[in-house]
Amino acid sequence: MVGQLVTNAAREAVRQGVTGDYTNAQITADVKAFLLQSAKIQGSDATVTITVTPAAGNPPVAGNEVSNCTSKDLITVKVLVPFSKVSLIPPSYLKTTNISGQAAMRFE
Repeated sequence: MVGQLVTNAAREAVRQGVTGDYTNAQITADVKAFLLQSAKIQGSDATVTITVTPAAGNPPVAGNEVSNCTSKDLITVKVLVPFSKVSLIPPSYLKTTNISGQAAMRFE
């Protein structure tokens, strides 16, 4: 269940990013708010990584910032949450494991 919520957070974040109306900071804040509302995961427990890959022929994206993207650049959002933060009784062999979700879309 938590894995699906983490993936949904990444998917919604990347959908925001491709609109051109959001910054990396806004996307990160929205992911953390989504996780808090949907799964009671504290923002400090989630790691959000945003990567922008320029499309062929496009210039490099300044500062890896989604608001600087041009058409067809690939935006990828990855969200990590430690298993130990969402499990009621985490087994010791999973204490360093993360639950991750990722989504990618092209900037329009």
